[in-house]
Amino acid sequence: MRARFAFGFGLAACTFAGAAGATSPHPSARLELTHAPGAERCIDAKRLVRAVEARLSRRVFETDKAPLLLRVELRHEGDAFVAELELADELGELGRRELSSRARHCSALDDSLALVVALLVDTPPARAPEPAKAPASPKHAEKPVEAKPPEPVRATPLELPRDTLAPREPWLFQLRLSGIVAWGLLPSTSFAPEFAVAARPPRGLLWRGSFEYFFSQEARVSSDAGAHFSRQRVGLELCWPDLFGARVSGSICLGQRLGRLAASGFGFDHNLEERVFTFAISGAFDVRFPVGRYFAVTVGGRAELPLSRHRFSARLSDGSNRDVFSEPPVGGMLRAGFETDL
Repeated sequence: MRARFAFGFGLAACTFAGAAGATSPHPSARLELTHAPGAERCIDAKRLVRAVEARLSRRVFETDKAPLLLRVELRHEGDAFVAELELADELGELGRRELSSRARHCSALDDSLALVVALLVDTPPARAPEPAKAPASPKHAEKPVEAKPPEPVRATPLELPRDTLAPREPWLFQLRLSGIVAWGLLPSTSFAPEFAVAARPPRGLLWRGSFEYFFSQEARVSSDAGAHFSRQRVGLELCWPDLFGARVSGSICLGQRLGRLAASGFGFDHNLEERVFTFAISGAFDVRFPVGRYFAVTVGGRAELPLSRHRFSARLSDGSNRDVFSEPPVGGMLRAGFETDL
């Protein structure tokens, strides 16, 4: 009985030892990560290694002599960020993957890229077996059949939604310089430069502050009498951006305008000067055409509803009153300018 028990125990021990010896650990890999122009803000090699190894709970990229080689190229193509992956061993390519996203920031690829890399290096694709060679017949022994080159491995494309979370996306700041053509703000068609600063948090709405300086304008009630008008305003708007896409994007803005309207008479017996404050609410629509990476041409329109309407009149020599300027119930403007991202 003891001899049989010892023999059985030894056989079981050898069997489990052989099975344990046959089980190979997960392979390690080498990582080659490159950034093409325009993709410098994408994930770097250290951050990608930490993310992959955190998902697999083990060391993956630890030696220069690892059996697997993973090449990752990050680039910016048009309005999309693209990550192309290639996994290979000592015999050649094993598989390709391609991730892309049209998000505003490249870090929208971070989580998905780390997951795809973890799956690739943890369970590498199996290499297709080579077809068996048919035995050559004696008649054609002198003409060996040339082997066909293997077909290139095709990349499997995966596109992430545009609104994918980009964890490293910074605040966006913009400067804009525009020219304005307006109606209803001064006695006739008026012109003004506009300077605007905008800020947008990640995945949030855009806040824009602006300053407008309308050039002085003259309105007459007779050939030698009238008034000079000038207007300066500051504005604050809340905008919903990216209505169309990344290349040509639109935004809708709601805001308010606070300003000063000055009138100075001339040619009267008593020339008066008056300054009043104005307040209006506004709705605007803007379209943005990118030019290069940091600049854009913008055009738009705005309608305004003044909450306080002012009227300026003059008394003539015959005793009658004549309006010099009266604000209309609704004003409007068109705008065109340049914008840059900071």
